[in-house]
Amino acid sequence: MKDLACGKKTSKYQQLPASPFCFAEILSKDVRHISVPHYEQLTLKKISQFCERQPNAINPYLPDKNDIIHISREWICNVVSTVLKNRFSDWVDQQIEDRNEEITEKRDMNIELDADVAAAF
Repeated sequence: MKDLACGKKTSKYQQLPASPFCFAEILSKDVRHISVPHYEQLTLKKISQFCERQPNAINPYLPDKNDIIHISREWICNVVSTVLKNRFSDWVDQQIEDRNEEITEKRDMNIELDADVAAAF
């Protein structure tokens, strides 16, 4: 709110003359919900680094870096998913896939099949 009042962040909605409050940038009906697991590859720091590389201006939707630790991780991921849409969800899916492959190789969880059995599948 402080940044909106100071003009550092903008809102596409105009402030109502009778009300000191501004409307939110994203309406609740437009929010895309995403479940992001707590993996090393999906920390808030790595998510914010991903957001910085994106062409969409996502910073007006997010709190300041100092305040981000006070905000729910789920809320931040939902906002990023809403703004960046499939780019974010595809990136999250890729991070999960990479992590799962790494764990599979690290713990030697791959199973070798006999050629006859593999041919049956």
